[in-house]
This record gives sequence, C-alpha cells and structure tokens, in this order.
Amino acid sequence: MIAPSSPLVAAHLAAEPFGNGPHAHVFRFRYEGPPQRLEAYLRGRYRYGRTADWARSFYPERVRLDGAPVHAETVLRDGDEVAYLHLRADEPPVPPPGEPLHADAWLLALAKSDSVPVNPAGVFYFSALVIAAREAFGEPELTPIHRLDLETSGPVLFA
Repeated sequence: MIAPSSPLVAAHLAAEPFGNGPHAHVFRFRYEGPPQRLEAYLRGRYRYGRTADWARSFYPERVRLDGAPVHAETVLRDGDEVAYLHLRADEPPVPPPGEPLHADAWLLALAKSDSVPVNPAGVFYFSALVIAAREAFGEPELTPIHRLDLETSGPVLFA
C-alpha cells in the first residue's frame, strides 16, 4: 500500500495528471444526495479492504470535484461529479492469470482462485480476473460469460 505523498503518486500525477494509464484508473460518478463533506463521504464509500495508509494518501491529491482539485473542507452537493484516482499499488497482490484451460478463436477458459474477483469490485480493479486477463492476453474486449463469487474457485469462461 502507498503512503501519503508517496513517490508513486507524485510520479503518476506528473506523468499523467489525473488520468487513466497502465497503473491508474479514474472512477467517476455523479453524487445524488444532501450536501456533506466530500472527504467523509469518500471514506465511507471506499472503506472496504482499505488500510489506514490508503486513508491518509488518497485525499485530497487523488480526488477531483467537477474537474477541480479539492481541499479538506470541500462540500459535496447533489449533481456534482466526483472523480477518484485509483492506483494499481492500492490493491493487494494477486497472482496473474495462469495458462488457459481452453483457448480458441471464440472462447477462453481460465482457472479463478478464491482470492480474486471476476469483475472489479471494492479494492480490486486491476487484479480482477477480467482486467488481468485483458492485459495478459492483449484482448481489451474480453468479457466473462458468467461469474463466480469472490470466495469461489473454478473455471471462468470468457468470449
């Protein structure tokens, strides 16, 4: 996990100021609700699987509100667009997808471990099986035909 003002965050923001890249993904959403402090809202929304180091490192440098930098007292209002920069380094390490169980022009079958989700969720984005498989096999449109729960291991089919 990364530390506040870590060299990794600084290097990413210098190379790609707040954008997607091989080691970062920007999550964007429209807020609907009553006014509240942005920092408190985000700490509640992104709490699953996060560490204290993450909590100290993400705000304010990795958050934008309607495209603008934020500060400790920024208030979130109904209709605001929130953007959060998620770094690959935020995620727990997981093994890369192994050799395919089956592969042809139409179908790819991979073995999923019980520690990796099929689709991005919570702290997992880059290490979700679908994202890791797209990267490993160079197929950006690869899509799971079904899914297995996080705690379930077994074959997953992609088309």
